[in-house]
Amino acid sequence: MVRKLEDAPRNKGRVLLMKDTAAAMLVAVKQVPTWWMLHNQSEFKSTYPFETEMPWMDVAYSAFLNQVGYHWACELLGVYRDETCTYIAS
Repeated sequence: MVRKLEDAPRNKGRVLLMKDTAAAMLVAVKQVPTWWMLHNQSEFKSTYPFETEMPWMDVAYSAFLNQVGYHWACELLGVYRDETCTYIAS
């Protein structure tokens, strides 16, 4: 980790600037509690039916924009999970 960029108080997460040592580049990583993100969009939507933030859809939008070659979207590098946190790397 290089430094924290921003807190994400709505979902008790944060955005971190990190160094990818394998690729020798800086990456932004959104760290979100796994208990909030749940397992998938369907589970998230049924648990939080009135939530306007939809993290799984954000991941899907990023992946789609990368796939069609939209140059103004950050490259989605991956989604990684453990028992406590989900990490979305761009």
